[in-house]
Amino acid sequence: MKLSTRARYGLRAMLELGSSYDKEPLILREIAERQEIPVKYLEQLVIPLKIANLVRNTRGAGKGYSLTRPPEMITIREVINALEGPLVDIHCSSGFETCEHLGECALAEFWREFQHQVDEYLGSKTLKDLVERDEILQAQRKGDRKKARVRKKILIIEDDKTLVDTMRMILESNYYQTLAAYDGKEGLRLAKEHKPDLILLDVMMGTDTEGFHVAYALRKDPELKDIPILMITAINQESPYFNYNPEADKEALPVNKLLDKPVSPDKLLSEVGRFFE
Repeated sequence: MKLSTRARYGLRAMLELGSSYDKEPLILREIAERQEIPVKYLEQLVIPLKIANLVRNTRGAGKGYSLTRPPEMITIREVINALEGPLVDIHCSSGFETCEHLGECALAEFWREFQHQVDEYLGSKTLKDLVERDEILQAQRKGDRKKARVRKKILIIEDDKTLVDTMRMILESNYYQTLAAYDGKEGLRLAKEHKPDLILLDVMMGTDTEGFHVAYALRKDPELKDIPILMITAINQESPYFNYNPEADKEALPVNKLLDKPVSPDKLLSEVGRFFE
């Protein structure tokens, strides 16, 4: 899963229109300059947004573009769907009836659930959410301490790039900074270099137990031993005999909490938020 240039530029244009809601319409050149989007490209982007009834073009006096609805009434899912269709379109979750492994593949249900959760999350976030986060970032850059917030830094150590991209999107849209490593060695290097506030750690990466070794290494390092670790894994399903219990097994596996995959966006944000209460 990768957000296309079309979707990224389109969301930036909609963010600008959301920030200017209840003000004068904006001409395309204004939007392009503020969001650093080529004007010619922007001219093409507004076409599907108009067709989807998300923006309108006022002619004559006060001409320009504006939203057709308040920012809180437009979801991110609507914008992305208008620009390029569903963000997650995995063959074995949407067209798995043609799959040669039908009936013997354990992944089909997982991918369908994953697709549903991403779609549900995008439908729960609105342009107003983006506008509010943008205001916080602007305040932070300007040194306005009343509006600015400190962004917590989260390191994700996970070998599934699609899952990493999804978690980063969810976390960053909720004002967290993220770093990503796709194996334990790189994860330890980034942990030492950046000293994150929280580590999200998979177990089965290069080997079935790589995440365990990373957890042990983190706890043995004087500079990293106090960083909380939230382990997100499918090991309890893949290896039922494992059955890890954070309280009973904390000496054997020193992580703060374990979540079973797949984790819904709301559950992920809830559990991450608990570490910063």
